[in-house]
Parts: sequence; structure tokens; C-alpha cells
Amino acid sequence: MHRAYSALLGVLVIGLMGTGCATTRNRPLTWDRLPFPRDSDWAGPQGSPARVEDGDLILQGQKVRTHGIYSAPLVIDCVVELEERTAPDGWWGVEFVPVKSPRDSGPREFCRFRMIYRNPSANSGHDCLVMEESGGTSGVKQLWGEVPVTLSAGKPYAVRLEVAADHVQVTINGSVYDLKAVKVPYGQFYIQLVGWQPRNRWHVRNFSIH
Repeated sequence: MHRAYSALLGVLVIGLMGTGCATTRNRPLTWDRLPFPRDSDWAGPQGSPARVEDGDLILQGQKVRTHGIYSAPLVIDCVVELEERTAPDGWWGVEFVPVKSPRDSGPREFCRFRMIYRNPSANSGHDCLVMEESGGTSGVKQLWGEVPVTLSAGKPYAVRLEVAADHVQVTINGSVYDLKAVKVPYGQFYIQLVGWQPRNRWHVRNFSIH
């Protein structure tokens, strides 16, 4: 069963070629589609595998991971758009995970940037940006945020993440946030994209790593 499952994961590779939607150092960027985590305690719908529609990468509850391994310094550029604020809350995020991270369960260790929306009935009811980290057994620690923003459905957001060896800088539609005390703690890592909740459809386009 485990071998068959691993083999299935191995063939779920999306090469976003010829669309301008994903590149890395002037080459087409290849993603591995990840299944819904088998260890998740989420009781709701499990979403759909990531796919490409009209040149956009569509995220709907299930992640993608870069096929290649990266290290700082690097810059991530993309445009993100949420179709509708369908669920009470949701978020789009970029996760940096150690190379030992499993593919079929949630990563125990990660450093993650999130753009979060919350409708009035959910938690604080305020949209925000956060950066957080999980060390495994220590749980999730917020490194930066919650910085107030407004995330409107149907509006494109140009996102840039500049990951240096000792800090991170985030730019959203021209607004710059310098996270001077934050760094990605792994020498080498995969990059994962997340679009949550499964009822939401997040569009990602013009994605590049350079």
C-alpha cells in the first residue's frame, strides 16, 4: 500500500511550460502535487488537486511543492487572486520546509508566510499578514504579524518574498514589509504553495524563483 501510494505521488508532476506562469532562473518550474495530509484532523471537504486553468495555477485545499531544492538567498515573485471569499476564513501561503519533510502528511517543521482573510463571523473578522514557524514538537510560533491588510475577492495581489540569509522582506502591491528579525532556518528547503480553505479557489500566476 505504501509503495503504491509513493509511486502515485511520483507521477503527479505539473510542468507549467509555455504559460509564463512558473519559472525558475529562466527555466520552466515543475511542481509536485501533494495529496491532502493523511494525518489532518480537518473534518470538512478535502478540496481538489492543484491544476492549471488558462495559465493560472489553481489551489483549492491541496498543496504543491517544488520538485527542486532551494537555499537562500532567493526572490519569489507571483500574482495571487482569490475568486470569492467563499469560506468563513481562508489564506494563501508560501511554506519553506526541510528536505526531509514527508509528502503525504503535514510538515512538522516549516517557516511560512500567509495572507489571511476572515469574514466578520470568523475569529477577529480582520484580514492580515503573518509569518510563522513550527519546530515540530514546539508547535506553531508567530514570528511577525498580524499586520492588518484588506484582501478583496477578484483583486490581483503582486507578491514578492525576498529571502536573505538573515532576514525576509515582503512586498504586496508595492507596500514593503521588512521582517528584520525573521529568517528561514533551513540551509536547504522545498517551497510549497497553499490555498485554504478547500471551498476557496486561489489563482497563482507569473510565479518565478530567482
